[in-house]
Amino acid sequence: MKLLLTLATSEDAGDVDLGGPQQVNLVEQVRRLVERAGSGVKVEPVDAPASLAAGAMLPGPGALLRGPSWDEWLAGR
Repeated sequence: MKLLLTLATSEDAGDVDLGGPQQVNLVEQVRRLVERAGSGVKVEPVDAPASLAAGAMLPGPGALLRGPSWDEWLAGR
């Protein structure tokens, strides 16, 4: 969180590519979150735009990788 605040308030930070410590599947993340919440919601995937399917939301090779893993984050909720 401190890194995000520093980047957001710095006058000379520029664009920073920031990502989590590992690549994860969004549909699986949501399924696990819904399951943990005890909700009966059924999560189903839909076709993503080609740019997203090709990895447009993934951090680049020079990205800062930070934060807990999805499993660590979810366990803390």
